[in-house]
Amino acid sequence: MNRPVISVILPAYNAERFISDSLDSIINQSFENFEILVLNDGSTDNTKDIILSKKDSRIRYFEHKSNLGIIKSLNKGLYLSKGDFIARMDADDLSEIRRLEIQLRYLKDNRFIDAVGTQMKIYGTNNTFNYLCEEELHRIYLLEYNTLAHPTILMRKERFASNNLYYDRQAFLVEDYKLWVDAVINGLRVNAIPEYLLQYRLHENQITSNYISRQEESAKRVRWYYALHYFTGILADQAQSYFDLMYASSLSPKRLKNAKELVMKMKSINAAGLFFQKREFEVFLDIKISRIDSNI
Repeated sequence: MNRPVISVILPAYNAERFISDSLDSIINQSFENFEILVLNDGSTDNTKDIILSKKDSRIRYFEHKSNLGIIKSLNKGLYLSKGDFIARMDADDLSEIRRLEIQLRYLKDNRFIDAVGTQMKIYGTNNTFNYLCEEELHRIYLLEYNTLAHPTILMRKERFASNNLYYDRQAFLVEDYKLWVDAVINGLRVNAIPEYLLQYRLHENQITSNYISRQEESAKRVRWYYALHYFTGILADQAQSYFDLMYASSLSPKRLKNAKELVMKMKSINAAGLFFQKREFEVFLDIKISRIDSNI
């Protein structure tokens, strides 16, 4: 096989229920010059047999004798990949047939963007997950939440590797969120396109559904790390006011006053340093304050 343009990284752990359909959705892509790195992470069910039943030379199969976890598996996939672009895929989701074609065209047409996601449909329903489609808004709203859907990502391998950007082993359950934050801090640019190119499957065995509270704690640490990168001078002793601003629905008059004072300081520092586009950032902060005010 010629050197692949895209490396699809697909970790799998006890995925016998869904992995056949997931693999088929990649195998049947309209864009064909790719490899699929399937990392069987110590499965104890029939995952291995199902993977090996797929007779496609683009599949590269790797088996872990014990369960290494998603972060080690993803980093191994990055290390072993041969493509110029990295696509993510989960063992229980379905990619639309033109997903890789459309995302690759977008990155070739927008050479300043280093990673692109898509919108998602929830499998078997009419419900959707919708993501921002303006690059500057991703930079701002990463202060509040993960703005990209990990299983929809296509990214430029060289740009991440040259900046030593990999999945952080300390970012349990939010390894993707931490990667986008690290990428933006290092000057990389991320965005999403409006097309719905992945069907996301909700089911009882998903890791995140079993560890929601731990995931939220990890996400909170990532948000704080990102905010400190830009505003460490004023946030170091104002963690309470910052998280009040980001997430509180109502506050005591004193804490609301502190949050409003923090907003003014953040606006002033951003205006001087232009970390974020002034208007969009100030609108973002004003929305936070108006949400709290409306619940007093």
